[in-house]
Amino acid sequence: MTKILPLLCLGWAALAQAGVRVESQVTAYEGQPVDTVLELQGESFRIDRRDAAQQQLPYSTIFDGERMLILDGKDKSYTEMTLADLKTQMAKIEQLKGALPPEAREQLDRANAVAAYAFKLTSGGDKVAGIACENYQIVKDGKDEGTACLAPWKGSGLVTKADLAPMKKLVDSLKAMSKLSSGDLEMGQFEQWPGWPLIMRAPDGHELSRVVKISRTTLPASEFKPPADFAKRALPMGGGSHP
Repeated sequence: MTKILPLLCLGWAALAQAGVRVESQVTAYEGQPVDTVLELQGESFRIDRRDAAQQQLPYSTIFDGERMLILDGKDKSYTEMTLADLKTQMAKIEQLKGALPPEAREQLDRANAVAAYAFKLTSGGDKVAGIACENYQIVKDGKDEGTACLAPWKGSGLVTKADLAPMKKLVDSLKAMSKLSSGDLEMGQFEQWPGWPLIMRAPDGHELSRVVKISRTTLPASEFKPPADFAKRALPMGGGSHP
């Protein structure tokens, strides 16, 4: 038994350090489905979006714990903004906000307020990508937001709240910089949901997204960096870091 315990500990440690890859298909009311891949590992995350029908090169968003990268696969370029850059931009926006009439400021605050979610477990469920999920009614700010089939955090073992750490870091950093950013990234609230969403449906029943595969793997560091053949471009309004 004393020989087995160290091996088990090593196995658990490797699982905790490994990343997770979530492949989904997002379907809008108009247009073709978009293949979306979310990768989470350590303090970093990456989101790739590709038009499934036209096979366009993906647009990617990367956060490596200190900077946000927006990659455009179509023209092989990227823009970069560090947390310090974001703080500077937020300060400029707050200054502009201060010059607005009181009613306009209140309207802006309401638009960027953190959404309040409520979940009601309903009957039935599904099995998506080999993972069982339960049906929930979603209420956002007191209004019907549709339904979701959620895989309980302790059930699947593939996506855990700990995996959401990079998203939470980015959202918490934005919240600390400005009230304007509080409602920008609702993904940071996923840890408050009863589980990971495998299927999302609109109030009219239209399927908005469906997970097609979840895998636990160690992701290479290159996944969270711009490719060597991508050109760095300046952000609009002079934001971002400079080479």
